[in-house]
Amino acid sequence: LRSDLNVVAEIYALLNIDNQFAVDSAEINPKYMGHLAEAAYILRDHPNLTLVVTGHADVTGSPDYNQKLAQARAEQVKRYLTVFGITSERVTTKSVGDSLPLYEGETPAVRLTNRRVSIEVISPNSDSDTSVNRNLSVGGAL
Repeated sequence: LRSDLNVVAEIYALLNIDNQFAVDSAEINPKYMGHLAEAAYILRDHPNLTLVVTGHADVTGSPDYNQKLAQARAEQVKRYLTVFGITSERVTTKSVGDSLPLYEGETPAVRLTNRRVSIEVISPNSDSDTSVNRNLSVGGAL
C-alpha cells in the first residue's frame, strides 16, 4: 500500500505543476506536456489508478464562456493522456469555470495561476476521503 501511495503522490505532483494556460486558450504548454507524458508512462504500470481532471478559468469572460473554456482545458488534458497511452475510460473531466480560483485578485499573475487544470488521482484501494486531492503547494501553484 505504501508503494501505491508513493505512486499516487508522484503522479499528483507531476500533473498539478506547470498546469497553467494562456488567456482564452485550451492549448497545453510544452512544459506541462512533458509532465503529462511522464505521468502517463507511470500510469500505464498502474492500471487501477484513474484521474479526474477539472478545468478552471480566470474571471475574465462571462461565466458561461469560462465554463466552456475550462471544460475544453480539461478535455485537452484528457486527449493528450490518451495519445500517451491512457484509455479514455480512466480519465473523467469536469469544469468549474471561474468558480474555484486558487487565488483571489485581478493581477496578471493571479489570473495566470487561476487558468489551470487540477487533477485528482483516484486509487480503488482508498475511499473517497483518502484519495489524493489535497492542496499541495508545489512550485508555488497547483
